[in-house]
Amino acid sequence: MISEDDARDETRSSEGAGENPAGDAWSRQLLGALVGALAGLLVLILGESVGALSGDRVRYMLWGAVVGGLIGASEKLADAGKGLTKRDETWLNMLVALIGMAVITGVVFALALAITRLVGPALDR
Repeated sequence: MISEDDARDETRSSEGAGENPAGDAWSRQLLGALVGALAGLLVLILGESVGALSGDRVRYMLWGAVVGGLIGASEKLADAGKGLTKRDETWLNMLVALIGMAVITGVVFALALAITRLVGPALDR
């Protein structure tokens, strides 16, 4: 015989089955990246056909994937920006999150550059 607590636990576990918000966000981001990569390739092919674009296909596909991934992760960007702005304006929150990512990227790049300039002469000896 199943006790009442076991029945409640079983009901709770079956209610939440299939709900994974983090997995859904990753799925949207990956789908956006794939669609963006295909869109980047399509833009290059069309641009090459009219003579407006030329270049490496991989570069266009990667930039398309970056833009598509950002669009796919727009909800997470808005959530990250909301933590900083404390406002419900989605466009502002996304802008703040993108600026924050750019600042962090710049700081990491500057640190890497400074370290290589400091350590580089010592390694040349």
